Amino acid sequence: MIYDYYRLQATNIEGEVEQLCSASMKADCQIELDDQRSLWKEEGYKAFKITADTTDCEPLNWRLRAIKDIREGSHFVKTTSGAMFTRGEYNRQDKTFYCENDQTGDELFLKGSKLVWASDLY
Repeated sequence: MIYDYYRLQATNIEGEVEQLCSASMKADCQIELDDQRSLWKEEGYKAFKITADTTDCEPLNWRLRAIKDIREGSHFVKTTSGAMFTRGEYNRQDKTFYCENDQTGDELFLKGSKLVWASDLY
């Protein structure tokens, strides 16, 4: 199976493109960028960019699981290139799980059988 692999790159003070981090999930690169952007800017980096490549290695620390099988409060992505969501409470009336993107406020209502990429690291 082929998976995407992501690289966070930026232009350094000499004008060369340098890789700052890499990860199997785009959300991991985005988190790193959000945490370190101001520090990297002080060091002279600019033009931050996340690019994708392909690999045959399964994403590290992430597993494809049904949304019902991950804990409330755990983070997940629907696709390896997708935004990170937090699993919320189960709604018995709709038979769906409430999920929210903490950064954008986007909401999802997913059936328990929906397969997502989940990590116990977050």
